[in-house]
Amino acid sequence: MKTTLDPRLIEFLNNRGITDTLDDFLNPNIKMLLNPFDLNGMYDAVEKLRKAIEMNKKILVFGDYDCDGISAACILVLYLKSKGACVDAFIPSRFEDGYGLSSSTISEICQIGKPDLLITVDLGITAVKEVEQLKQLGIDVIITDHHEPMENLPNCTVIDAKIPGQKYGFDGLCGAGVALKIVEAMESKKYVERYLDICAIATIGDIVPLINENRVIAKLGLEKINKGECLESIKFLINKLELGNLSSEDVSFRLVPRLNASGRMDNGKKVLDFLVETNPNKLEELYSQIELDNNKRLTEISNGIENIETQLKNVDVVSDYCVLVCGDFHQGVLGILASRVCHDYNRPCIIFTKTEDGTLKGSGRSIDGINIHSILSDLQHLLIRFGGHKMAIGIELLPQNFEEFKQEFNSRLKQNYSANEFLVNYHYDIEITDADINLKFINNLKMLEPFGCGNEKPSFMLKANNLICEQMKGKNYKHYKLHTINNKQIVAFNAYKHIEMLKSNSSKQLFVELEVNVYNGKKYPCCKLKDVKFDDKTFTFNNKLVNASSIVNRYLSYRNTSCNLQFKHLNEESLIQVAETLAKDKFGTVIICQNQRQLELLLNNPIIKQNYIVSSSFLVNKQNCIIIKSTGVQSAENGYKNYIYLKSGTRNEHFLFDNTKFVYDQSTLNNLKLASCDRKIMGICYNLIVKNHEGIFANDIFEFAEKLNKYDKSLNLNQILFAILVFDDLDFISVSGITDVQIKINNKEKNNLNNSKFYRDFTKNE
Repeated sequence: MKTTLDPRLIEFLNNRGITDTLDDFLNPNIKMLLNPFDLNGMYDAVEKLRKAIEMNKKILVFGDYDCDGISAACILVLYLKSKGACVDAFIPSRFEDGYGLSSSTISEICQIGKPDLLITVDLGITAVKEVEQLKQLGIDVIITDHHEPMENLPNCTVIDAKIPGQKYGFDGLCGAGVALKIVEAMESKKYVERYLDICAIATIGDIVPLINENRVIAKLGLEKINKGECLESIKFLINKLELGNLSSEDVSFRLVPRLNASGRMDNGKKVLDFLVETNPNKLEELYSQIELDNNKRLTEISNGIENIETQLKNVDVVSDYCVLVCGDFHQGVLGILASRVCHDYNRPCIIFTKTEDGTLKGSGRSIDGINIHSILSDLQHLLIRFGGHKMAIGIELLPQNFEEFKQEFNSRLKQNYSANEFLVNYHYDIEITDADINLKFINNLKMLEPFGCGNEKPSFMLKANNLICEQMKGKNYKHYKLHTINNKQIVAFNAYKHIEMLKSNSSKQLFVELEVNVYNGKKYPCCKLKDVKFDDKTFTFNNKLVNASSIVNRYLSYRNTSCNLQFKHLNEESLIQVAETLAKDKFGTVIICQNQRQLELLLNNPIIKQNYIVSSSFLVNKQNCIIIKSTGVQSAENGYKNYIYLKSGTRNEHFLFDNTKFVYDQSTLNNLKLASCDRKIMGICYNLIVKNHEGIFANDIFEFAEKLNKYDKSLNLNQILFAILVFDDLDFISVSGITDVQIKINNKEKNNLNNSKFYRDFTKNE
């Protein structure tokens, strides 16, 4: 079937290595599955299973406690039962049994009822000793896995596409995918279609590459689900979550977290029971238990994030290539927390917590291009056990080995990878215009689904100069709607960080995501802002805010007298030399820029331009950056080590600050034009604040003052801002902070303005 596709999307696919197979990629079919017998061990596994079925031997499917392992167990249990086999399943408890095969789980399954044949799914590739123990007990073993094998394999029938030297042409299957290949080998390609629904969910959820066989499984499986040709449990789940046409994103963010929740919080066996169940009443009962576990999971994630933010203050991401954190975290959410930190900091991350046995268990995630599994292979002498693959690992070690492990892990990262691997990459696949924000183009894009690992959604870049920025109202004030010159809308969540850049007329690149929104049954094109990159030397600085920030910075110098700023006076030549020297480290230096001339000075230097990203906010990964901001108030409690602050108001003088609490400008305030600051004006400002403060939501104190200013145009911004700070100093009001501002009226008795030292000194200098 010939398919029409936008030429830009065809070029995008070609760049990903898809050329003459375009139609196969867009319209995969079951015949494209590879020969299962090209997998080593498949002939033996089929023979053992057929013999066990014929002789009515007791078969035990031993699965991992995550969505992939449970789904794999579901496939084999349903298949073997359909063939009349005597089969049961065992899903270990993360907390009582730990991961994988172990002496304790072997004892447990023998007490329940010793099987004749044990087949693992999604685990077992490193269980060399445990397989010997099973064989000594007279239990035959088949290991099926998809994780990285060690040098020594278990001495039994083993199926794992990652074992080198076999004929099979794809090593990216998940555990459920391997289970599906067993069914295919036992039956036929056509026969496996009945299990594609659950296998598709596992394949998308386990973040294996959605190419080759995995694309066939995921796409055909989603199609079956959306036709209603799926397990009763999947229909039940989709109905409960009120999902329409299921997408890969629905699977990743709505279905899989629930199917993972019980394994993380309690015991995954109830999820397997749910998946194979058909009775509506029992499905309701099991679903209720799963939802309770999912709510616990969400609570633990929230607690973990709060905990980890404290821990991260002690992590030196400027010097280290990884983030290793040890704290009081729930074991079930370690991987989720590691994923978040890994994404935010663009570094491999391992999160550890202490077990009841006194050991440290960790879960790690990596970024593209960094193989953490191979690094752990070199550090086995420090570990009790580990497993996984290049992007995700599980690990256990003794507390006394933690510091040495941390040092060695980071050391090996530095030996094998350069700092460039960890820099923010403003990558995009396709440049679009605002005319492409339409249903036709987005529907063309949907033909490439399902998206996921290895088949990521294309990233789009849209160039923009003049945008109308409309702030959302009320408590949604951090979000904006951007309108292009052709009146196309871009939704910008949390755009307050970039709002000054977005409002400017300078050239910028908007990195966006396209999707379809459905409202009242009607479809609409939706464009979401993901990031912004400054693309020009020209930037329209808001001089009104530059002046206002001088007031705030001066106020902070009174309120934070213990910060003890250390600075050096630098001429322009020295400034460039310092910036060039600090640039060599790639991370840890921020230059705060407040006017056009400073920006040109910096970007005309090729070394600085190459080694600093121009941004409107600090970068979480502490990469060198130039912050262009009219408001020069910047907290240094953000992990950067070096601050270069270009002093406004003076042509040839600059400051270099090291490890300060606040960086602020001490330049002359003669240009502030406060006009009158007498009691009458201050009284007008006070009444303005009291009357209107509750209805104002603002990202910073400048925005708060600007919004107040709209209620009384007879005042100027500096008068209102100055009044807020004086009243805070006198405790008439309480200002929550410079960012994320809230104001509380304290209803204090009248007080003389001169009792504020800030007011006295400020007006005296005027």
